[in-house]
Amino acid sequence: MISERTAVIIFKNSEYDIAKEITVSQEKFEPTIEVSDNSIEMPVAGGSKKFTLTSNIDWKVTCEASWVKLSPVNGNSGTNTITATIENNNGTLARNTNIVITNSKYNITKEITVGQSAFEAILDVSSTSISTNSSSETKEVAVSSTIDWIASCNADWITLSQVNGSKGNTILNVTSRKNSICFVD
Repeated sequence: MISERTAVIIFKNSEYDIAKEITVSQEKFEPTIEVSDNSIEMPVAGGSKKFTLTSNIDWKVTCEASWVKLSPVNGNSGTNTITATIENNNGTLARNTNIVITNSKYNITKEITVGQSAFEAILDVSSTSISTNSSSETKEVAVSSTIDWIASCNADWITLSQVNGSKGNTILNVTSRKNSICFVD
């Protein structure tokens, strides 16, 4: 850091033996880097998040994680908007990293923590059992998932409206054929 400093301006006239002085003082320079966010939380799907960087010195922004892209990566004093683009997290573990803002001349470092949720495989169905009457009948089953799925049935008297599904919400129609089997004691 640069200290406070002073200087003296001297006005002289030797003929009349007059001298005047003006003392000039200057406050010390305090280099600063401030960020609008100390942390960023992103969903599994990722996306972009902007934060504001305000400084009175030049700066450089980096992140060691390959799944975080930054723009711009360096700049000058003033107020700047930085965009952090976070990739989709296909892993089953949450992940964390730091965005680091530095100025090596003044040895200043600021960090922003980045956290991202883990991918969670979900496959939910609205019912775990279905009862149908003895005639042909169709029942609906709501399917909600974050993954692709395949449906099958071990009985030839059941027909499914679809056997493949993808992430999202789907209605699966389960149709039973007429039961004409009769058992007599």
